[in-house]
Amino acid sequence: MFESLVQTWEEMLRTGEHGQRLIDHHPLRLYFGSDAGSRPLFFLITASKPQIPEMSSAVTVDRGERHDGSWTIVLTLQDKLLAPAFIGMCLEMVRRSANVTDESLALSQFFSALNQLRSLLDLKPKHRLSLEQLRGLAAEVWFATHVLFDSSAPSDVLVAWQGPYGAPQDFRLASGQMFEVKALHAGARAFDVSSVEQLDPTTKGTLALAAVVLEDASSATSGTFTLLTVLETFRTALIGDRKSLEGLDHRLSALGVETNDDFYANHHFIVSGVRFFDVTNEFPRLLREDVPLALENVTYRVRLAGISQLEVGRDVVGLGKREVKA
Repeated sequence: MFESLVQTWEEMLRTGEHGQRLIDHHPLRLYFGSDAGSRPLFFLITASKPQIPEMSSAVTVDRGERHDGSWTIVLTLQDKLLAPAFIGMCLEMVRRSANVTDESLALSQFFSALNQLRSLLDLKPKHRLSLEQLRGLAAEVWFATHVLFDSSAPSDVLVAWQGPYGAPQDFRLASGQMFEVKALHAGARAFDVSSVEQLDPTTKGTLALAAVVLEDASSATSGTFTLLTVLETFRTALIGDRKSLEGLDHRLSALGVETNDDFYANHHFIVSGVRFFDVTNEFPRLLREDVPLALENVTYRVRLAGISQLEVGRDVVGLGKREVKA
């Protein structure tokens, strides 16, 4: 719904346009744009005096009272190299606070999302993923190129890949189908859910859990891949589409991944299968309406044995073959 603002915002920054634009069709008065120094900024106008959020050193936070008695919170990015992560973070805050009509509840969801997402801007120039994070990212990119490419155009899959920007679900297709990808060992008995929103989306649509059975492997094993080789598959599919190729690089930048780091070339993986679970009302999960507002950063674990009856085929989660025009 709000993806077009990313394109507009990036164009403003590219051309050096100075100004702010209101985000339409949202319960809060939110603006995006750039300051006189072409630095990305994002601000909120609210009737009540807001809290001052804690941010990284890459972002300045200014709170002020307006002549009409309303208040502003302005976030200004100081490090332009972090613009993709900053824009993605702001977009996700917009999304998570969009589907309510009450301003106070929208504000609560807005600041809750900010608290969860601000770590995106704490990336250091030489950031390296942990092995567990690498497994998760490798599973996501493999799922994009080896599963979603079968039913959607590569450029559409890239747009759908919102996980690097802090979205609760890894992929959100234009059809409304969402996928949360989990990298699991063959003998795994459970998986972790990192937030309430991950299995209780704040946006309309259907959600499926994709459990990619991913094992560490030797480079000599047939059928293995690394993060770099599967990323090259993604790049090859986007050849000729400059904007999409830049979008792929933006996502890697938001994740803090430097592809010239040998760490990513030296870890090989192999996939033995994918299991799909339809996340419906029968799926055991926490719902936002059942979690007190005073609780933040809620995580929990789901046993696979408890959801085996909810396993479905690819066709049930909208993964048919796409038509490719000659």
